[in-house]
Amino acid sequence: MERNLSLDILRIMACIAVIMIHTAGSPIVHGFVSPGSMDYNCCLILDALSRWSVPVFAMLTGFFMLDTAKELPIKKLFSKYILRLFTALVFWSVFYAITLHKSFYPLGSQEGHFWYVGMCIGLYLAVPIMRMIAANERLLSYFCWTWLVIKCYQFIGNFITLPINLQDVIFVDYVGYCLSAYYLKTFTRTKNIRTGIYILGILGTITTILAPVLSQNDDTVFFNYTAPNVIVTAIALLTFFMHHPISLRQSWANVITTISKCTFGIYLVHMWVLIQIFFRLHRFIPNSLILCFVCVPVVFLTGGGISLIMSKLRYFNKYII
Repeated sequence: MERNLSLDILRIMACIAVIMIHTAGSPIVHGFVSPGSMDYNCCLILDALSRWSVPVFAMLTGFFMLDTAKELPIKKLFSKYILRLFTALVFWSVFYAITLHKSFYPLGSQEGHFWYVGMCIGLYLAVPIMRMIAANERLLSYFCWTWLVIKCYQFIGNFITLPINLQDVIFVDYVGYCLSAYYLKTFTRTKNIRTGIYILGILGTITTILAPVLSQNDDTVFFNYTAPNVIVTAIALLTFFMHHPISLRQSWANVITTISKCTFGIYLVHMWVLIQIFFRLHRFIPNSLILCFVCVPVVFLTGGGISLIMSKLRYFNKYII
């Protein structure tokens, strides 16, 4: 099967968007900008425009891992995927602890972004069960729609008191994203359905931007990765890129594929790079908007370089990045 470069591009965009979330959030967290200021609002908007990134990463995992046309023995799942995540988490926890002079938590989150690695381990543990659901169209449809209803119901509970506290049970956050990706892969072949998804995605994006700016709150529930507005944005983006494959000259296709393969390594190291440069650059670039647009490409390219070099080293490509 020919590689879909559009999905590689989407993965790269998601990686850049994750870096933007942490970069745009830094001036707010460190008090460099004040609520109501232009810089503050710009940071909120950049953060809002990037919220789809983590959900899309989870959906891409589901898109490829749940392909029932390909066999995935449990032994391979553990030896190739889960082991790699586990060893990467331990290695980078040690790296961050030593270089940033922090306590070492081998199975914890030395830096906040490591929560994603733990979440991925949980997702991969659930892959055999998710593949059984994905293989049954009716069960897949039931799961995805029930998950979406539960997420909307829980979101409404942030604003009003609901009659019952509806728990996730098996319809947990990122399992829903994985299965939704496979659902979209199967059920979005009709143009009218895709158009409806795009309209919802645009409305979701607008909501994600307006809510924090109007409330002047960077901790808004509209920023949650499972808020309905973020869900529909992520779904719309995956649907668009999934149904619009692109063709490039082989040389450019190789570049895109190489960068895409580096994104996990970039994710792991990007916070370390950001910590190294953010405060240094802030001394010379006090404008937070400009600072973000300088930091993000620097972090991405530096992280990409580190990831690419490490991928050439024996065992690192298999177990660390």
